Amino acid sequence: MDAAANVVDALRSGGLKQNRTQAFNVLVSLATTVAVLVTLQMSMNLVLAVFGAWAILSGLLQLGTAIRRWKSFGAQWAMVLSGGQSALAGGFFIFQATTPMSPTIANVAGYAAVGAIYFLVSAVWLTVTEWRRGAAM
Repeated sequence: MDAAANVVDALRSGGLKQNRTQAFNVLVSLATTVAVLVTLQMSMNLVLAVFGAWAILSGLLQLGTAIRRWKSFGAQWAMVLSGGQSALAGGFFIFQATTPMSPTIANVAGYAAVGAIYFLVSAVWLTVTEWRRGAAM
């Protein structure tokens, strides 16, 4: 899902060539999907560690995208918060993966919910900003 969201967002923001952090994020997300499928056969702790590594890298790439866009689009604060939170959560997931307890979906459910809220806030904020710019012309 993250790969698709990055593709759609990049296409609406000048394309993948102009949004290299998002293009790389798509590749990272696709590679992570394969890694998760492989590690599912090994250990849920390993799956959580892979997910954590993805969350860190994906969060940093999202943070980079937000900072780069700040000048041209403005109001990228939701994307900055989401990227930073994702990177921090990834570290926490990796830590959890080292514990003896087997992870469950509950380990990532809150993370996914907060990420969805950030996407919604960002989409609404950018849509309202675009409407205001159109009305001002």
